[in-house]
Amino acid sequence: MLGVTKALIRMFLDSNLIIRKKGGFFCDSVTSLKSGPFFFLNRCCTVNFPQGWPKFITNAFLTTPDQKSLVHLYLGPYSVSTTLASGQSSCFFLKQKEIVTLRIQKGNLVSIHVDTIYPFSDTLTTTITASSAFQYYVRIPGWVVGGTISINGGSEKAVQPSGNRLLAIPVSAGTTQFVLNLPANIVTGAYVCGGEGKEKL
Repeated sequence: MLGVTKALIRMFLDSNLIIRKKGGFFCDSVTSLKSGPFFFLNRCCTVNFPQGWPKFITNAFLTTPDQKSLVHLYLGPYSVSTTLASGQSSCFFLKQKEIVTLRIQKGNLVSIHVDTIYPFSDTLTTTITASSAFQYYVRIPGWVVGGTISINGGSEKAVQPSGNRLLAIPVSAGTTQFVLNLPANIVTGAYVCGGEGKEKL
């Protein structure tokens, strides 16, 4: 894990690294000899790491297997428009002396706007407009301590996700707005060469 941390830090800092003494930021001589301003230019990390952002965004929302519910998996600021399945309507007609049922799938037009700077703030305000009622799920990170939710301006209630960390929120036809407050503890940790840092865990 320590080697990965060094590589990540080196990758992000190498472009700004003009000069460094051996044993300065990195402690081992192998890393010190290998690192330099352009060490990672032709390596895999500089081109592979930026792939995380588009993958994070494109996988931020998922549908349930029945296509009737939406799951907000990765928290952040988003605007999403989609069509969910909203159920079936039945139409009966007679075909050669037998009754045939034709089921027509209707679409639930859904628009979602998440206003937040999470993880740099604990608050996420989500506004959902839907043509039909549906169940909306939000993944609550395991590090959240004392999280609350307020739906349509109502009183704050404790966030109680299920065992898979998903919080079910009923959404009505029309507009639903809820505010999630997801605080986490701030902890101090030790880093390379006796460094110290603060993390939100």
